[in-house]
Amino acid sequence: MNRLLILLWVLALPVVAQSEFKEFSGAVGVINWSNGTVSAEGNGVGPEGGNPKTAGLLACRAAMADAQRNLLEASQGVRVTSETLVKDFVVASDEIRVTVEGLVKGATMLERKEDDGLCRVVLRMPLNGEMSKAVLQSAYNDGAPTVGAATPKISLLDWFIPTAHANESASGMDTWTSAYTSLSERLAAIEKRLEIIPDSTLIRQSDVQPTGLIIDARGSNFIPSLSPNIRQVKGGVVYPNKRARGSILDDGKMVALFARNVDFAMAHPKVGGRPLLVKGLRTWGKTRTELVISKESAEKLTQMASNDFFINAGVIIVLD
Repeated sequence: MNRLLILLWVLALPVVAQSEFKEFSGAVGVINWSNGTVSAEGNGVGPEGGNPKTAGLLACRAAMADAQRNLLEASQGVRVTSETLVKDFVVASDEIRVTVEGLVKGATMLERKEDDGLCRVVLRMPLNGEMSKAVLQSAYNDGAPTVGAATPKISLLDWFIPTAHANESASGMDTWTSAYTSLSERLAAIEKRLEIIPDSTLIRQSDVQPTGLIIDARGSNFIPSLSPNIRQVKGGVVYPNKRARGSILDDGKMVALFARNVDFAMAHPKVGGRPLLVKGLRTWGKTRTELVISKESAEKLTQMASNDFFINAGVIIVLD
């Protein structure tokens, strides 16, 4: 039985690797947005003509120093918003610089390989915890969007921008009149549907609460970051709201993880066994780290947020 489980895991590894959202950062660094880590490798060689007995040790010491330099470079390339990187916060704050440098020095060694006087070391550090706490504290205090604040009016052209892969569209019509008519018909159908649903059914449905949130943003130009925002079409930020931000800062957890596959996201332990799937429409304004969802989805998330859903529930955003 154990051999079968191991075989199934090995066979699943390529699928998992393809479903994770990774970005290269620096010369040899990798940001894994699906597990919230940054990794980098380093290489070293023992001194020429040195003692063969200590050559491997000295080579690995050099490899460790190289890996730490590369990891520091990679970590500073992490995106905080569409316009800022961690390195911008490091330059502006000695506290954040010390935090990042401390995380690099305390990074986990994933691999150490010696071979004939050469050594290769791979280090990994988390984005959640102290990194997230320090950077987001600064980001939220320096001009972060006010939760629930009204946003600039959206141009009519926004209604005709192609929506995300999930095919939920703010409008599919060619004119404003037809779009308005279509919306009115949808609202009428919803009201009629609610009239025939017994109250007991609504109560039973409300008893089964989601354990996490997945937002399908495939097809948009959304990009991963430490501080993504989810907005409604003509309103303010739905997530993270004020309570969720407080929890994020207190616990140092990430606002959201990212993946390339909905099935992978649905099975991710971050969102539990009953995640809610919401369809993303498009990015907001000129930013690529803020995502627009429909009014109906926003209302549902707002209601869930009022019950402190986001205090404990995880969020995963699926991208191309």
